[in-house]
Amino acid sequence: RRELEKLFLDTIDETVRKGGIAIVPAFAVARSQEMALILANSGFDVWMDGMGEKISKLFLDYPEYIRSSEKLEKALSQLKLVHSNHGRKLALKGEVILTTSGMLDGGPVLWYLEKLRKDPRSAVLLTGYQVPGTNGRQLLEKGTLDFYGVSQKVECQVHYFDFSAHAGHKQLVDFARKCSPEKIVLFHSDNREPLAEDLSDFAEVYTPKDGEELIL
Repeated sequence: RRELEKLFLDTIDETVRKGGIAIVPAFAVARSQEMALILANSGFDVWMDGMGEKISKLFLDYPEYIRSSEKLEKALSQLKLVHSNHGRKLALKGEVILTTSGMLDGGPVLWYLEKLRKDPRSAVLLTGYQVPGTNGRQLLEKGTLDFYGVSQKVECQVHYFDFSAHAGHKQLVDFARKCSPEKIVLFHSDNREPLAEDLSDFAEVYTPKDGEELIL
């Protein structure tokens, strides 16, 4: 893990030394906070934009549920936060931009990449798994991105860092069993049916469709 973080920071350093900007797309929940902790003491001029900041503040509203609220709060205080279009223009003068979305299918990251896509000195540092069919997977495989329906070539360097820490099927079932829940809602999974079947041994399981409302 330390080797991965070092490689990540070394790649940013190389990008900055060449005069480029490092774009770090991250999922709003968990990954943005993880990246903030890594980048906070890096010495780089780091800007944070998108839903990651809002989720971070929600986490800090309930410090008893996270491992180290003090470290997260300190990390966020060391980053420059973007709250306006003017702020985004200022971020482009920085060195690192941590932003959503993690798979490049929306969010401020597209605004930044539209501005930087022709700059071979800049780099995109993907920090998590890119699902087939997403903009992130397209960038990895083809070097292109869809900007609001139009496919464009991206000349930035593209790097992938496997910071993913998803539990496997058995780990998820074991964890859920230990929690002794009455009800479980599966809302994010490539294939929910096998997981739902095993979870239903000890809880009432819901697998809602997009737009479906549940009253628990």
